[in-house]
Formats: sequence, structure tokens, C-alpha cells
Amino acid sequence: MKKRIIPLPYVCYWLPVLVLSLLGIADSIYMSYSHLKVYTDIGYSSFCAITKAVSCDTVAQSAYSILFKLPVPVWGVIGYSFLTALVIMAKPKRKMWTIIFFISIFFSIYSIYLGFVSYKYIHSFCLMCFLSYGISFAVSFFSWITLQRFYDNNLLYSMHLDVNYIFENSKKIISVFTLFICVILLVLIIYPSYWNIKSPVLKPEINTGFTKDGNPWIGAVNPDIIITEFTDYECFQCKKMHSYLRNLIDQHPEKIRLIHRHYPLDAKFNDIVVKDGMHYGAGYLSLIAIFATKKDNFWEVNDLLYNINVESSVNLSEISEKTGYSVEELKFAVTSNRNRKILQLDVLTGAKMGITGTPTYLVDGKLYQGFIPKDILKKMK
Repeated sequence: MKKRIIPLPYVCYWLPVLVLSLLGIADSIYMSYSHLKVYTDIGYSSFCAITKAVSCDTVAQSAYSILFKLPVPVWGVIGYSFLTALVIMAKPKRKMWTIIFFISIFFSIYSIYLGFVSYKYIHSFCLMCFLSYGISFAVSFFSWITLQRFYDNNLLYSMHLDVNYIFENSKKIISVFTLFICVILLVLIIYPSYWNIKSPVLKPEINTGFTKDGNPWIGAVNPDIIITEFTDYECFQCKKMHSYLRNLIDQHPEKIRLIHRHYPLDAKFNDIVVKDGMHYGAGYLSLIAIFATKKDNFWEVNDLLYNINVESSVNLSEISEKTGYSVEELKFAVTSNRNRKILQLDVLTGAKMGITGTPTYLVDGKLYQGFIPKDILKKMK
């Protein structure tokens, strides 16, 4: 006969789960804040952006950080808040613990899925995400122990008893469920889609042209400040900064001139700096942008190319639909020796200047990597 273990006081099981649930809320709130800052603050870098392989920012920048029109950590805030409400309502005898256990198991399974996505597709890991995964597993463990100590029945029967408890207290519990459903719907309606970074539509009154060296520029004819950008179309920070600068030029078209130079971190086109498979396809996108200069619509195409996601190959059909160029024109663009020489000149120029990453900006003879300092940006306004 199996010896029954005498349980500790109920609070010894209940309190750790409550604390873990609250910690899950706090962790999710921080990740939600960090996700917002990654997309909206040009100079933001979280404390856990440690290396290329361990970076909360890289995970936040991926398309996998959005689920059903909301950032994954926002769902975490909602989920852990709901779990916390259940824990507060839980009682030692057949009161909500089976439901808490199954919800925490679902959280744990989803955590495993997110970890797999980070490994397989994002190729970077988020420390704060792993804290959330650990919380899910710990809640599963403690709720299982609570079931073992206070429930005498199997899980299915225990679930049946918990469901009966819900029906017995239907008014109170249904009000909680209704509240959370309303919160979810409200958040879905009002939460801003700040992660959809877009450059403004090119206005006819915004001046464009070419430098003496043939590099495209946009903005002021007689500028107060000239910014030369060296960017990569597969670089998230390049996309964010370019959108910021384009909006700034829209607001101050007579003050700022932005000159574009290509610097793809693509080993096929930039083996001076890049030694691995980083940003595959960025070089081909640069060649298409160079082709666009001859078609006299560089800035329209340039803005579009930041929203092309290249994974294993460059999809010319997709680019054709977005740019209006035929597939044949795009094939010519990426194979043209003339285009490749122009790209190589930009890469060599950047390398001689000591550029090792993107985006990099040349302002008044000084190089700034990643972003332009705020004191300089203030002078533009």
C-alpha cells in the first residue's frame, strides 16, 4: 500500500505559485516595454542584447514576436494575469488546481515551441524569454505537487470536480472570464501596430537628385546638414533608422539632405567585413536598388526593399509585384556587371572608412554606427 505523504500547510504550495504568476506578469511587462522600445527608440538596446546569439532585441525584431496582431509578451501579460486570478481563487480541496495545472502545461508547451523557433529560425535567444519559460515549468511543477498533496482522485475526475466548482460559483467566475475576454478584445482594438515600420510616401515637393559621384540623395537642395547612410536592406536597425530619417526629412525638407550608399553585410558581396552567411540576399537587393537609379525611381524602390524579407533565396516574383519591374528586368539587375561594380565601389569606400556594421552614418566628417546621437538630431529640427 502506497504511503500517503502528509502535506505541508496549504500556503506553502499556494504562495510559490502566486509569486511565480506575479513574476510572470512582471517579466512579460518588461518584455512588452522592451519590444516597444526596440521598434520606436532609435538608440535603444536592452540589457540582454549581449551577443549575436543571445539578444532579446533580435528576438523582438523577428516576425515571430507578433501573434494574432499583438506582441507575444503582451499575450504573456494577459495569460499570467489570468493565471494569477485563478490562483487567488484556488482552494486546497478540489478548487481550481487541476485547471491551473493544465493551463500551466499549455504555457510550458508553448514555451518549448518558442524556444524551438528561436533556435531554428531566429538563431538568437532571449534571456527574459527563458525566464518566462522557467516560470511556466515551475508553475506546472508546483501545481502538480499541490494536486498530489491535496487531491485524492485522478486528473480527469479532479477536473470534473473543478468544473463543478466553477458552476457552483458561476457568477463570480464568469465575471472574471468576461472581464478578461473584454480586456483582450479592447487591447486588440486599441493596441498600436508600431512594429509595422514604414517610410512616408514620397511627396512630389521633396527634392531628390544625385551627387557628383552618382549617389542618390533626398531632401534639401541647400542643406544645413548632410547625412550619408551606409545601409543593408536586411538590417532591422537600418530599416528603423531610415524610416526615422525619411520622416524627419518630410518635416524639414529644406534643412536635411540624406545621401544613400550601399553596404550589404552579405559575404557574397562584402567579404571584406563579412566572413559568414550573415544577411544573405542583401547584396541582390542592393543591386536592384542600383538598377532603380537608372529607372529614376530609386527612393520609391529603396523604401520598398526594406520590407523584403529574404530567408533562403531572393524571390524575384515577389519583388516584381512590389516594385512593378518585370522578372526579366530584375534578373538583369542582379547580374549586370555595371551594377555590381557600382555596389563594389560603395563597399570598398565603406571598408576604407573603417565601417564594420550597419547602419553607419557620416555626418560632418564623423562616423556614427547604429544611430545618430540625439544631440545631432536635435540640430536638424
